[in-house]
Amino acid sequence: MKNVNGWWLIDGELDDGYSKFTKEKCDWQGEGFVNFCVENVKETVVALDIGACYGAMSYAFSHLFETVHAFEINPDFIEPLKKNLEGCDNVIIHNVGIGIETGLIDFSAKDAGGLSRTLPEGNFSAEIFYRSNYGRYERKHYPDFETRKLPIKKLDDCEFERIDLIKIDVEHAEAFTIYGAMETIKKHKPVIICESGIRQYKDVINFLLIDVLGYERRRSRRFDHKYVHPENSIN
Repeated sequence: MKNVNGWWLIDGELDDGYSKFTKEKCDWQGEGFVNFCVENVKETVVALDIGACYGAMSYAFSHLFETVHAFEINPDFIEPLKKNLEGCDNVIIHNVGIGIETGLIDFSAKDAGGLSRTLPEGNFSAEIFYRSNYGRYERKHYPDFETRKLPIKKLDDCEFERIDLIKIDVEHAEAFTIYGAMETIKKHKPVIICESGIRQYKDVINFLLIDVLGYERRRSRRFDHKYVHPENSIN
């Protein structure tokens, strides 16, 4: 492992995101991002960090919520994740992905965490990704992914007693994650922070959350979008 600005990362990590802020700042992606995530949350009891990576958001949420569940599918990230969350006794780490089904899924790993991903072929129009310009670019320029079978679980199979906030950043599999969490979201109506930079996926996410579950899309910061249910928001 190596240490960058107080954060522990795997030795081969190429993503320079952690070189842009210190652990003391506790605000991933720039000033005000954590506040952007929590400003509509009615009660700060339970937060889910789906796609925890090295734990930047789990670390920040641990200072605000009573309990944080950090889900990370990549087993290579678990050791640095645990190091980064030392002293955060209210964070529970789960080495499992959250997605469209419960079982095993192909996980493609890359030396930059933000390029690693799960893409369940044949499920829920996975080929949307490859029809996008981003997908064609990535398939052309990054052919050397290492693929492994790793465990994944539907959020609906986790049976949480309460959830106040869900942050989802799973590298273009966000729609799959939401589809496997529809009953959970319907029950708890948490504030949802969801990354989506591909228009086709954003359309699917909007359909699931807004048209089906009655959410409102409040505002966005770059590729991160906030969804709030009108029955469970302070404003």
